[in-house]
Amino acid sequence: MFLTRPILDYDVITDPFPLLASAETGNLNKAKFTALATNGTGGDVVLEGIIVQLPVGSDASTLTLDPSVIGPVAPLGWTLASTQTPPGLVQFVFQPQAGHSVLPKGQSLPFVFNNIEVNRTPGTFAVAITEGSGNCVPHDCPVYPTHITKFPNGWGQVSFWVSPANIPYQGNTTLFWSGPQGATYTIQYMANGKVVNIPAQGDPPLGNNGQYPGQGKPALTLETTTVFTMNVAQSIDNQEFHAQQQVTVSVGPPPPPIPKISKFHGSVAMDRSQLQLTLSWITERADQITITGVPGLQPTSGEMIIRPSTNDPLQSSYTLEARSGQNKVTSTVSFIWTENKRVPVGEYPTQCAILPDGSRLFCTSYLSNKVWTLDPVKLTNLAGPFGVFRAYSIKASPDDACVYVTEGPPDCKLSGYDPITFKAVSGSPAPTGTLHRYLAVTPDSKRIYVSGGLDEGVLVFEASRLKQVAKVNLARPARGVAFTPDGSRAFVAMGQEGVVSVIDTEKLIEIKTIPVSSFTFIQDVAVTPDDKQLYVADSDSVRIFDPVTFQQFKESPIRVSGLGYGAYLEPSRDGRLMFVLGASLSVIDTTTRTLVGSSRTFCTYSTGLAVSPDGLRVFVVAVTGIARDSNAEMLTFLPAAIGGIG
Repeated sequence: MFLTRPILDYDVITDPFPLLASAETGNLNKAKFTALATNGTGGDVVLEGIIVQLPVGSDASTLTLDPSVIGPVAPLGWTLASTQTPPGLVQFVFQPQAGHSVLPKGQSLPFVFNNIEVNRTPGTFAVAITEGSGNCVPHDCPVYPTHITKFPNGWGQVSFWVSPANIPYQGNTTLFWSGPQGATYTIQYMANGKVVNIPAQGDPPLGNNGQYPGQGKPALTLETTTVFTMNVAQSIDNQEFHAQQQVTVSVGPPPPPIPKISKFHGSVAMDRSQLQLTLSWITERADQITITGVPGLQPTSGEMIIRPSTNDPLQSSYTLEARSGQNKVTSTVSFIWTENKRVPVGEYPTQCAILPDGSRLFCTSYLSNKVWTLDPVKLTNLAGPFGVFRAYSIKASPDDACVYVTEGPPDCKLSGYDPITFKAVSGSPAPTGTLHRYLAVTPDSKRIYVSGGLDEGVLVFEASRLKQVAKVNLARPARGVAFTPDGSRAFVAMGQEGVVSVIDTEKLIEIKTIPVSSFTFIQDVAVTPDDKQLYVADSDSVRIFDPVTFQQFKESPIRVSGLGYGAYLEPSRDGRLMFVLGASLSVIDTTTRTLVGSSRTFCTYSTGLAVSPDGLRVFVVAVTGIARDSNAEMLTFLPAAIGGIG
């Protein structure tokens, strides 16, 4: 391989600077000579050898008369292979030792020559550095030629330095120099691809002692590692003498650029019966893109369609993070649930329930004496409606085997029905004494808790026979009931008592009361599926407690408008969201315990709340009007994306 120019960068440094010829008589001056080879390519370079050639003789165009006294020192990992002395020259041949032929990017090799006896004749001589790279043959290898000047003996020395020599990106440094009077001093360096000359054209010359920038002048700011070259020139006895010395300022890498999110947008649409979320984004200056809830890295700009399901539910929000190094920016798309559809469901409907498998939606109609069975997606009638006198509260068992309904008056009772045929199960109906407005089924589907009647307490029924097995006496009539996921405890909203009662479900006794507020009406309770949060709805807010320690979280209470005296709570199956129903449908993110948003139901009041297993559809029983003049409807709410950018 034939190379026309060396791969490495070279610099020749003399000590003293400039090099001084020896006096006409007496001892010869001693000098040190360093050839520095630097890999500035950005990649590793393989070297077979380096040859440094110096001229030998006593005239102006040579360096030394006696090369035998020169002490060459090879870089670490290299060795002096031979010294050759063709006529008028000395050649020092260096070769890398085994395992040291690769020069990594950014590193340098110093080839040092000590004890050089400088001859007595001032003048300029040539130095040649042959680079053994690219498997070249020595006589075809690229050569770096340079010239060194010997100033007259006694001329003096020049010092050139920087402070500091190592700076961060866009840091500042200062150049300093001192030397004999009478010489011309100039400095050159590269900035933004152009040569910068100091002094600039039209500026006064530099003095023999000085600094740049001068005091009170704008700072010298650098963005890349920069080599500064000091040029020293003087005409002596009609002969021009020139010398150069270089110093390098090492500049740290630039910080990663600040990324930018130009667009992050979410839209929700129906693809036939399947809801889908489309996320689209555009970013700039980012090298890593992630979206919460979406595995893996994403392209810097793109679009994706997410089809939530029961096993892979919709996230409460999606946050796009654009990162460049340690710098990052984020944008979040979240959701509010807005009304999508409504259908009439008789007079004065009361509550609704959905089967855990999501196949059927039920709604009771108290004045119409019916239970409606609807398709949760289309809100069309699947079967019935079935006649149930004064049907009020309704709840599906977690095992999908039964739907329980409270009825009355005058004959107040609890009945269980097959969810497909709607035939009454064994033991139906079971008397309850008074009308009870709340139902809850234990997580194992073995017991039913009936509350919200005029009597003070909670009735407990065995599901297999629909027989009352206990009554847990409480201080006042109870309202909503919720269980821990393991079913070991039940939490009961105690209405105007301002507390939540805790029941041991094995012993069927009250074991504790949790004070909530003396000035609010406690209406409903719910426990997240991970058993880490207990939500309590009162007449103007939602409070959140630790269900084990009963301590209220710092984010609590969360003010929710329009709760009044008819609030309902229902968590999504994955526990990421808590839906709150009053005059509006509100959504709380259970991770951050913050209110995501609210949507009006546009009705006189709401009486029932259910959430589909995939957490996408929220069903609300809405009443417009009063009593027998009421207009009853089942409302479906679907998520709508909000937030983001662009």
